[in-house]
Amino acid sequence: MAISVDTVYKTVLLILNKEQRGFITPVEFNSLATQVQLEIFEKYFEDFNQQFRVAQNNSEYGNRLDNLDERMSIFKDNVALNFINLFPNPSYYTLPSSIYYIGDLFFQNEVTGKSYLMERVDPGQALLRNNSNYTKPSAINPIYTQQGGYSGGSSPGSPRIDIYGPDNGVLNLNSVRALCIRKPQDPVWAYTVGTLGQYEYSPIPGGTVIPTTGPVDFDLHVEEQTDVIIQILMYAGVVIRDPQIVQSAAQMVQQENINEKS
Repeated sequence: MAISVDTVYKTVLLILNKEQRGFITPVEFNSLATQVQLEIFEKYFEDFNQQFRVAQNNSEYGNRLDNLDERMSIFKDNVALNFINLFPNPSYYTLPSSIYYIGDLFFQNEVTGKSYLMERVDPGQALLRNNSNYTKPSAINPIYTQQGGYSGGSSPGSPRIDIYGPDNGVLNLNSVRALCIRKPQDPVWAYTVGTLGQYEYSPIPGGTVIPTTGPVDFDLHVEEQTDVIIQILMYAGVVIRDPQIVQSAAQMVQQENINEKS
């Protein structure tokens, strides 16, 4: 279940207005919401690495590693790579822009009907293995190289994937896929402008809705709702130049981090 972008925005406005601290526009909120969601998402990888080094309890709901994996599972995906046909020059693949972190690559063998994982190697090693009678990659033991990007975070362009081993007789060109972590979708609070100039939430896209594509809820686990609100409030304090909000929200974030790691 996703976090409602409308609920978060209205909660943020309620807290700000209750204390008469100010107001943030939908455009400002959407920018802050995108930044906060990305920070929470990127922190998962750091937390996951840390929890691997910490002893876990085996209770059904108290294992932090399992709980963190559940939050990250929202972003786990299985996507097809883009085939770039440059005949008569060698063809290659690129990663979809939705991928944040690439895991295993695999393809379906047209002859056996089975799927095979591909081993990632350096370009130099790929040339050596491809020219060897003993280590030459095959249709059931393929390798690949990745160049022009990296498998973690956004980067200019898209990495080039070159596959060694399977030929066109066994390689289904449209079945090369990646197990990956996708990027979160940017949250959007969509609205129309009322007769008095007020902003009114619009759950349905089109017409006079801004943007016309309609709203997009947070792409995070529902358990993150409190953290999302607190962190947006912290940034909102910067926008409306209220240091007290920034300080209070920062203290809450710090305490939450301490609780999670203690």
